[in-house]
Amino acid sequence: MIKTQHINRIILISICACYLIFSTAGCSKRTNVPAPNSDTSDALESISGQLTAYVYIDSTVSMEGFVRPSSATNYIQTLQVIESAINTGWKTSQIHFFKFGTKILPLKNREHLKAVKKEFYQTPETKIKTYIEKVINEPKTCSNNSLTVIVTDLFQNDADVSLLTNVLNEKCLKKNFAIGILGIGSQYDGTVYDVGIQSYSFSYKSNDTDTKTFRPFYLLILGKHADVANYFEQLKSNLSFIKDTFVIFSRYIVNPLASFEGASMEEIRGLAEVTNIISTTSQDSRVKQFIIRKDSNVGFTATLKYNQLPYTIPFDTKKLTTEVIAKQFDFNDGFKENSDAKQSFNIEYLDSLKLKVNLTPTTLPGNGIYSYEIIISPSKNAYKGTYWWNDWDMDLSRIDKWRRNPKSFEGSKTLNLKPFMNNLWQANFLTHQPKIARIYCYFKK
Repeated sequence: MIKTQHINRIILISICACYLIFSTAGCSKRTNVPAPNSDTSDALESISGQLTAYVYIDSTVSMEGFVRPSSATNYIQTLQVIESAINTGWKTSQIHFFKFGTKILPLKNREHLKAVKKEFYQTPETKIKTYIEKVINEPKTCSNNSLTVIVTDLFQNDADVSLLTNVLNEKCLKKNFAIGILGIGSQYDGTVYDVGIQSYSFSYKSNDTDTKTFRPFYLLILGKHADVANYFEQLKSNLSFIKDTFVIFSRYIVNPLASFEGASMEEIRGLAEVTNIISTTSQDSRVKQFIIRKDSNVGFTATLKYNQLPYTIPFDTKKLTTEVIAKQFDFNDGFKENSDAKQSFNIEYLDSLKLKVNLTPTTLPGNGIYSYEIIISPSKNAYKGTYWWNDWDMDLSRIDKWRRNPKSFEGSKTLNLKPFMNNLWQANFLTHQPKIARIYCYFKK
């Protein structure tokens, strides 16, 4: 017969075993709360280790005025540096040259060196019309480890502006490649064609002692953001006359995205900060984790830091938009979006990237774990400043005046430059709505 004491011992051991099993299972579930995924496209790619460059030189007849005999114009000096800037910017590189206009023609056996002579711009197959969109649609444009450089005067009619913007958006922006545009003023003595709807032509000669009279030409630089910026730096270091008349359009305006790294936490209200809600052994600078301690006046105030990338359009940090994705954790199904949890969460901007985060625990849909993904971007009206392309844009309302007095023609301006640049900026905004921060808050009630 089994003694009562022995039975009690067996029961006690069984109870302890069950407790350990269930508590272990519970712990396993608690440590199974996943950390947020990383979007690799949020981080700016590094400069390519090796590069294949494709250089296209506009050889339509209007470009001829940039290459006057016995004069080292800014245009000629730029042509002479285009190749060396690639060779110094990348340890391993290959460069292919082309001339384009009506057609695209490859330049072999160093033929591109002839671009400093007027004869280069008299080829029948290329001299009549500038089809930049044909260059952009080339298969190698905006491909991996490639850089496309297009040298042109960017003189476009209204239809050209829309077409070129659409092609650049589809070929480059939507595939996460960047568009860099560098404007350079140069000495000029020639004829400017296709001015206005009637395609008037005007002779123009700049004053070599007055840079305000110089005629602009442009380099369209297409590729990875880091490669585009690096190429501009190489050009700038070799050409003293290059100014900051340069802009990059891409999904990146800051790098890295602002997070809690380097941020200051001014106050924490009704919360206890912890590090063990999500199952990760490494610290994630994007994440803050909290246990809810009160039912009211709950939240925190933090100031995020950001690093704007050079040559991107400046923005007003008081005009920001916020996207919040709220989720509730289920031990069986993981995180699922929850509209009630979203209603319980609110962000106030006190100044710039100083955020006041408010949470109303009483309106949360029960106890549990909640995650909030917060994406911060400049609003459409946040981008500011008077850009150089406003000053270089040609005012077509003055055509009648120029026809009456051809010597008053403003050859230092570019037809439809402002509409083109504005359209390109809008396309970039609509495609990417560039972010400046992505952070995550986890709350346990």
